[in-house]
Amino acid sequence: MAVVEINPVYRFALDRHGLRDAEHFLALEGVIVSGHPDRHVARVTLGTGPTAVAAFLKREHRVRWRDRLANACARYGFVTRSRREAVILRELRRAGIGCPEWIAAGEDRQGRAFLLVRELEDAAELRHFLHSRQDATAAERRRFARRLGQALARVHNAGFDHPDLYAKHVLVHAGGEEIAFLDWQRCRRRRLLGWQSRARGLAALDASLADDLLSPRERLSCLRAYCREAPADGGGRRHFRTLLRRIRRHAERLLRRPRIRELRHTPLPAGLQNLIWLDGEALCVTREFRAEMTGQLPGWLVTEPRLEAPGNELTETRMALSGARQGTLVRRRASRPWWWLWCRLRRRPATTPEFQQAATLFRLQRHGIGTPRLLAVGQRATLPWRTHSLLLTEQPPACIGLAAWLQSRSGQLATTVRGRVLLATANVLARLHEANHYLDPCQARGDETGWCPLLVSDPAGEATTVLLSSVAGIRRRRRPSRSRARRDLAAVDAVMCQAGCSATEREQFFLHYQRAART
Repeated sequence: MAVVEINPVYRFALDRHGLRDAEHFLALEGVIVSGHPDRHVARVTLGTGPTAVAAFLKREHRVRWRDRLANACARYGFVTRSRREAVILRELRRAGIGCPEWIAAGEDRQGRAFLLVRELEDAAELRHFLHSRQDATAAERRRFARRLGQALARVHNAGFDHPDLYAKHVLVHAGGEEIAFLDWQRCRRRRLLGWQSRARGLAALDASLADDLLSPRERLSCLRAYCREAPADGGGRRHFRTLLRRIRRHAERLLRRPRIRELRHTPLPAGLQNLIWLDGEALCVTREFRAEMTGQLPGWLVTEPRLEAPGNELTETRMALSGARQGTLVRRRASRPWWWLWCRLRRRPATTPEFQQAATLFRLQRHGIGTPRLLAVGQRATLPWRTHSLLLTEQPPACIGLAAWLQSRSGQLATTVRGRVLLATANVLARLHEANHYLDPCQARGDETGWCPLLVSDPAGEATTVLLSSVAGIRRRRRPSRSRARRDLAAVDAVMCQAGCSATEREQFFLHYQRAART
């Protein structure tokens, strides 16, 4: 059943733009700012000129009955996540807690749902805000830490249990006077929030903030301010040390997850990983690539070659891009009925290898690992198990394989330069393992000149960097694997031996890897 709820404040404006049915909202085109297998968030603009309204559209590609049942158990009814979050946003507004203003929410007859919220103007993510204020005085930083603790206490005192209280979901207005919170679709309101639930929420924020963004003293100032705003029974002040121990215990547990460790890295500049969906999931391009093409994509990217042809096919082609740049276009046509059936049984979306590689590129970039630049990715299905997919990437200029680069820099005069590259290689490998990604051993037996998928970018007049040549030979594991990490180190050591590196250089490489892995 199609349902649409509209905030009365915005009803006239939405009617003026022809936004009445759920299909109208779901068809809005915007830049994808974050995505998940079953939902994503896009930044859209309603109208033009000075009356334009910037907003974020949360689309649910499919509504699972598990989500409806969870929402019913939380006493919100058999509704979607989007409609549940709209209800919570209304309650937050009445409680005086900073949050986005909801515009519309609903679902259509095809099992899709949406939530449209207004963008908070002049607000920055907490990590960006703290990173920009690293030169502020100690008194100013402690003052903001106390303000943050007070804002967190108001949320918990009102009974809101926010299970996703990470740093990326906290926005700070210019000047740091107002603080708002995002991503409330899993929130649950209780009459009285216990200290165990409070500790879990505070631990999520503590674990997702890097040590250089908020010092230990500032974290203690934040917690003391939080306890002073605790309920009238004074429980926070009486059990300050107990609450601190709980937060540290939960934070240590959270830091074992790669997704949480990823949040501790310095956030990428806004817009670096934003995608624009041009035809559903048939083709997604980055905003920068679309701007370079002046809105007109090349024909070889849009055309679907032999989509109805039988059999499987995988092609990799070098393509000429604007500005004398070179790109790599991978096209795949595959028929995988058993894979599709396995995905159906596990209730997971059937994504192609190219979409998985695009997700890996984004994930590794957030971990600070240099990768090929993603330009476009797409997939189309003629049958549920017959798909055609593509992936377009661009390599940085002046790249050469790690083994070839080390061999070309032999001799005593190049020892310093070679040492810096080996230290950068150790850093890349440590971050790769931190993200629970490892090199594929199947690729190791296929290259006689050094299988390691690492490149050295050495353009004239610029700093030398180390990056991955491709993510096709990278495999992700759910849990850390010391055996796979040792195997990767042995493979890189074989490359260094082949290139003629000395025992001292190899020892320094391993020592730097150990230091980088510990941090």
